[in-house]
Amino acid sequence: DFGFYCVDNMPAEMIPQFAQLCLATKGRYEKVALVTDVRASMTFDALFQALQKLDEMHLQYSIYFVEASTEVIIKRYKETRRLHPLMKDGSTLQGVGFDEDTLVKAGVDDCDVVAAVTQLDNTNLMVAEVASRLFGVPHVIARLYNPDHERAYMQLGIDYVCGTSLVAEDVFSKVVSGHGAHIDTFGEFEVLRFSLDLSSREGKRTIRVGELERDHDIRIIAFERGDGSASSIPNKESVLYQGDSVLACVRHELIPMFSKYIQE
Repeated sequence: DFGFYCVDNMPAEMIPQFAQLCLATKGRYEKVALVTDVRASMTFDALFQALQKLDEMHLQYSIYFVEASTEVIIKRYKETRRLHPLMKDGSTLQGVGFDEDTLVKAGVDDCDVVAAVTQLDNTNLMVAEVASRLFGVPHVIARLYNPDHERAYMQLGIDYVCGTSLVAEDVFSKVVSGHGAHIDTFGEFEVLRFSLDLSSREGKRTIRVGELERDHDIRIIAFERGDGSASSIPNKESVLYQGDSVLACVRHELIPMFSKYIQE
C-alpha cells in the first residue's frame, strides 16, 4: 500500500546480496521492506553483520520490531485455516490458560508434561498449579520472568525456567571462566569446578580434603579422578591427586583469593 517491494522470511545472510540486486535496477526497487522472523532460524549476530554491510554500502534503513498478542495470532490463523509457521502437527485452542475447561479441551487429562510459557508470571503459576494439583500432571514447568519469585516457586515445588537468571548465571560464568568453571549460585556461595594443580607443593602430588578446605575456607562437595576411574563424595581424610577434577563450594568474597590458588 505504501509502494514498497516486500520480501518475507529472508535469511540474514542474503540481505547484502539482495541489496546489490536492488541497486542494479537503478531505482526500480528503491523502496524495499524485508521481513525476517524466527522461521529463518538465525541469530542476532547474523542480522547485525548483514546490517553492517548495508552501512558499508551507504544504504539507509530503519528497523521495526513487530509483535502480536497470542489472541490475535490464534484469530489470524483460524481465519486463514493455515497452521502457524512454527507448528507442524499441532493445533491451537483459544481460551484462558488456567481455566479447567480450556485445559481439558487441550488434553490435560492425557498429557505427561505441561509447559506454561505465557508472558505473565501469575498466569504461568496458575496454569502450573491447576495442571499439577487438579489434574495430577506428573511434570509441570512454568516460565518465570521475575527472579525475585524463584524462592516462592521452589517452596511450592514448581519446576521452572527463569530466563533472567539463566542469562545472569551465564554472564557470571564467563566472568569467572578463568577461575574454574562456574556451576551454580546459592545465596552467598558459588559452586566451582576445577582441575587440581599441585605442582607448586614442592614435589607433593597429593593433598587431603580437610587440608584443602582448612587452607582456603572452602567445602569440597565431590571429586573425580583425573583419569575418570572413580568419583566420590569425600570426607576430610579423602586424598586428592594431581589432575583430579574437584567440585567446591566457595563463599563469593573468597573467589578472587581462591582463584589465584587455582591458577598457580
